[in-house]
Amino acid sequence: MPIWLLYYAKKGMSLGQIGLLDAVGFVAMALVDVPTGALADKFGRKYLLAAGAFLYALGMIVITSRVFSVWFFLGFALWNISDPMFNGANTALLYESLDEPHEAESFQKILGRANIVMQASQLVASVGGVARIPVGNA
Repeated sequence: MPIWLLYYAKKGMSLGQIGLLDAVGFVAMALVDVPTGALADKFGRKYLLAAGAFLYALGMIVITSRVFSVWFFLGFALWNISDPMFNGANTALLYESLDEPHEAESFQKILGRANIVMQASQLVASVGGVARIPVGNA
């Protein structure tokens, strides 16, 4: 749910500024997408996932700074850089951790369950977040 667009607009950002913020994030993501695969091969997928989690958390902390500032853009870039670190490395780690790596059914079943848990978590977080907004402040 892209409610962050509404949040940033309410904080005073124009649609152009929000678009610029998105562009910064997408460029950051594109620049690190290929190198993250090489880093995963060199240092291991577990370390890449840990680094991605660290950058994600750091990005979220930095994003809480003043809206539309240099720090805010840096936090948004860190958030978007962390995405390619998770994307692919988690699936590859799951595949490699199976006892019989060629059992496609087991892999698909586990991956499907993981996706269900992730989407259910996002649903609960979205509904819970909206429920915490005081009436009249939305």
